Amino acid sequence: MPTDLTTAHPAPPRRAGRPVHRARAVCRARTGAVALLGALALAAIAGPHAGAVEPRPVTPALKVSVTAQQHYAGNPAHVSAQLAVTGSAYPTGLLTYRADGTAFATRHVNRWGTESLPTFLPRDLALGKHAVTVTFRPDAATTARHIGGASASGTVTVVRGVAKVTLARIGATTLNRTQYGRVVARVRITGVYGPSGTFVLREGSKVLSSLRLQWYDKGSALFILPTGWPSGTHAVTVSYSPDVPTIAPGHSAPATFVVR
Repeated sequence: MPTDLTTAHPAPPRRAGRPVHRARAVCRARTGAVALLGALALAAIAGPHAGAVEPRPVTPALKVSVTAQQHYAGNPAHVSAQLAVTGSAYPTGLLTYRADGTAFATRHVNRWGTESLPTFLPRDLALGKHAVTVTFRPDAATTARHIGGASASGTVTVVRGVAKVTLARIGATTLNRTQYGRVVARVRITGVYGPSGTFVLREGSKVLSSLRLQWYDKGSALFILPTGWPSGTHAVTVSYSPDVPTIAPGHSAPATFVVR
């Protein structure tokens, strides 16, 4: 029995073809090419701005103002808003107006950075101090220019309206005891068309007559004075009591008549 293991188990014949180290090099080259093509494809999908830092939106300057920090109830009070961005055209978008958190108007921003239509506070605001807030929401064109939203606030105090009451004599001012005197009472409240309420005509503390005032009376009422006054000078006044608590009562100056 042979004892030479080399002779008993001869080495396998060498395979024909490429050397092993060359085959590995070709494989690595192909893998690198595939990776490069994949990277180029991802870059094409991401676009030319891939990896760029998106700029932070600029907050425009927003100024809110009211025609009067204190105004009478029922009167129109204009709220204005002005937008501005340094070194840029005026932003465009929507302005939302709120009183104490409740929205009461929405306006488009015009090319001057202000509201497209006049904006007035609600006429039914209660007496007292109120916060007025305006919020700007940019549209798509403004957002594309990297301009963001903004918000600003102001305050307004609503006080009771003042009723200005006048009393005018009509016709004769010197009467005999059988003549009727006539007076016209008028009340004017700024910003209120056709106030309603009650007129009371008095001579001193004595009530002579009273009339209900409706909106269609346009703030005027005619009083016919009683006859039978004693001789002498008589002074009459009229007072106005409004139907709403947001208007203060008013009183006229006296109108005098002479009875002979």
